[in-house]
Amino acid sequence: MASVAVGPIVPGATLPGNQLRRILPPALVVALDKIADQIGEEVFDPLLQAASVEQLARIFERVFPKFRDYYASTIFIVWGWLQEDPQRFSALIIRSFQESEHLIRSHGPR
Repeated sequence: MASVAVGPIVPGATLPGNQLRRILPPALVVALDKIADQIGEEVFDPLLQAASVEQLARIFERVFPKFRDYYASTIFIVWGWLQEDPQRFSALIIRSFQESEHLIRSHGPR
């Protein structure tokens, strides 16, 4: 079965991820993108190539620890960056709510 690309793990062009990506330093975005690529190659690609439910279960058992470690690494990397300046976290939350409010006002409640 051929591998199928379904898009980036942390979307750079979609609105929720875009706000975060815009305020992060470029080096941090590159690091997070590399982790996303590794998750795609080492976790999602094998899962998408499973030919049966049984094979999918075995692959999941094998790749879940990798996903867990990558996920934790991502959280720790971003958390470390946010702790450098507590005001960044506040600004991120405020802008996130402002962006959500703008989306709701411009596109309605759908």
